[in-house]
Amino acid sequence: MPVQELERKELDQAVDAASNEAKKYREYLTTELVKLDAKIDVMAANVKQASAEIQADYESRLNELKEQRQTLDHQLNEFQQASESAFETLKSGLETTWRDLTNTFHSMHDDFNCDTH
Repeated sequence: MPVQELERKELDQAVDAASNEAKKYREYLTTELVKLDAKIDVMAANVKQASAEIQADYESRLNELKEQRQTLDHQLNEFQQASESAFETLKSGLETTWRDLTNTFHSMHDDFNCDTH
């Protein structure tokens, strides 16, 4: 087999591997978002039974959480449309936003003493 043909085959395999990694990461993150959304729903139900002051604080922080969630959705859409070469750069941004989103959720979870498991 000629060297150029071997190089092309290796390149194709590398591109396929990167594509599979991107797909798996996208599926993982989408699954985690569904789980987090369910926990947020449970938290919301628990907070409805709290005082008006706690509910107001919760609503304010929930808006922040929703903004972070929208940012993550936007980044995930960009990630899905990006070329394989942009995968690592976008993945880094997604991981940062995901970390911020989950940190906000956990902070709210602790502050509002909610069992979301």
